[in-house]
Amino acid sequence: MVLRELLIAISYQVNGFKPFMAGMGQATSAFGTLAKTAAAASAVVVGAVAKMSDELDKLYFVSQRTKASAENLAALGYAARQTGASADAMTSSVENMASRLRRLPGLTQMLGNMGIDGRGDPTQIMLKMRQRMAAMPEWVQLQYADLFGIDEKTWLALKNMGEYVADQKNVARALGVDMDKAAKSANTLWTQLRRVGMTVELLASKVVQHLGDRYSRAFSDMANAIVRN
Repeated sequence: MVLRELLIAISYQVNGFKPFMAGMGQATSAFGTLAKTAAAASAVVVGAVAKMSDELDKLYFVSQRTKASAENLAALGYAARQTGASADAMTSSVENMASRLRRLPGLTQMLGNMGIDGRGDPTQIMLKMRQRMAAMPEWVQLQYADLFGIDEKTWLALKNMGEYVADQKNVARALGVDMDKAAKSANTLWTQLRRVGMTVELLASKVVQHLGDRYSRAFSDMANAIVRN
């Protein structure tokens, strides 16, 4: 009676074996569908995490080359997308500016004449330049932008980026995300993953080397036998 009542309680009609098995089949199918959905969702999450960690690893190296914080780079990348530019173009402009400031000391002096510290974070230098030059004719602004390696679309978009930069940082802060730590952690992860990949490639090379030394004569004999026959 206990089993019968339990089965009735979970909506099974126990009036014979066949209806019971049909119900079991439906339940199994439902659980199977649920399992597949869960697996697909897990794959999407894993893929998204892998992609994000790869992007953060790249962000880490940009930060190292330019001396810009990962936090500022991420915020400007988001702001660029929100204002008609692109995150890649923004990153390229930051890299160009950092490179030219390293190679051309006169540019640092030029920034100093504008009241801007040319030895700081290039993302902040870029935003301050846009503010200082707001009253200049656009053609003059674009000449300065070109001098520092900033493309035209990115420079024009900089005018409206302020609110989006602040928005991205506020959301990151609310979520407890430290982009500099995240970028460093992603780099640590990918450094080890690349080492694993290198080890696997070397292992494959060893296998090929072994096979070549051992079987090259046999393959040569086989080819000759095919030709003769």
